[in-house]
Amino acid sequence: RRPSFLDDSSGSEDELKSPRQRSSPSPCVARALFSKDDDAWFLESLSESVPLDKCRPDTVRFRCHFHKSREDLTRALFSIFNKEVFASKLVQEEILWNGRLTSTAGRCFYLKDEGYRVELSPKLLDCAEKTRDTLLHELCHAAVWCLYGCKGGHGYTWKFWVDRAARRFPHIPRVTRCHDYKQVQEKLSFKNLHSEKGTLRKPAID
Repeated sequence: RRPSFLDDSSGSEDELKSPRQRSSPSPCVARALFSKDDDAWFLESLSESVPLDKCRPDTVRFRCHFHKSREDLTRALFSIFNKEVFASKLVQEEILWNGRLTSTAGRCFYLKDEGYRVELSPKLLDCAEKTRDTLLHELCHAAVWCLYGCKGGHGYTWKFWVDRAARRFPHIPRVTRCHDYKQVQEKLSFKNLHSEKGTLRKPAID
């Protein structure tokens, strides 16, 4: 069921159609649309396939100096996604970069009082484009918990937010169920490291 707080949100009939029902604009038309939609242009500019001279100027640093600017990037992405996809209903909680997270690109923790925490993997997310797509995936999980009190995985409510994001931003990749990013040039193995507090399992690079 459509959330009641979205009933008054603006949107044309075309926006409610599925991606298959809508015709894809030509690259020239799409670029014209981006020039009138700063948020869409910002997100599209993070894609590696977009030449730097065609990017929105304030996104170039996220592409060229990703590691130094990734904290600013996650804040900017949250602001856009919350406003344009989640109707400003998400409270910004912790969005952290966890160096120990190597098995998946991101994860969302459900906290008490309908709070949440998103963790992102610096090992697997090595560019702005991957960060954009992964954070949107995890924020869809956060919305399911914060707005519905459900801890479901990739069910109907999660897909509702995925569809809404796809309608609003049709020129970035649609959110998928799995993060399929893999490390390149590094193979991780686990070795036991002993400490005074016990045995820890820590990734080591072979």
